[in-house]
Amino acid sequence: MDYLDDKLSYLAVLFEDECTVEKGKKAWKKFFNHDIGLLKKFLNLLQQKAQYPLANVLDVRYELYNQTKSTKLTYRTNRKNERLSPKRCSLLFEAVHNVPAPYEIVWKVNNKSDEEQDINDLGHSTKYQYYEGSFHWEGTVYKGIHSMTVRIVKNRNVVAKKEVLVTII
Repeated sequence: MDYLDDKLSYLAVLFEDECTVEKGKKAWKKFFNHDIGLLKKFLNLLQQKAQYPLANVLDVRYELYNQTKSTKLTYRTNRKNERLSPKRCSLLFEAVHNVPAPYEIVWKVNNKSDEEQDINDLGHSTKYQYYEGSFHWEGTVYKGIHSMTVRIVKNRNVVAKKEVLVTII
């Protein structure tokens, strides 16, 4: 406890009426054993990083529509409460994220069932610029479990990625 009391005594000058900036800097250096300039550099760096979050959030949602994209439909679910999408319908995907513009959104369909493999259609990609919106339409053409992988690219780096499974019956 003597060590802590000793260290805290260095900060007593901060509460005095005649405390100056110079006295405050000296107290800081005695207490933390380094120059206050290092703290200023660190705080400046943190402020710059706050403009671009270290972890970008990405959620991918989708809704079922009829083939002409004019009417929203209700999903059927299986025993696991997973959504089932019928063939010959449309899915409207939405990427909800916190990535500041400019960026690109890459939508990649991954077809995984035998039906696609028989005709060699294992997937495709579509790329949108930030000003084109965060929505993407896909048709439900093949039965099976498929996935949509969404990547948000900023300065040629993937800053957020999410994959959602889609079951087509």
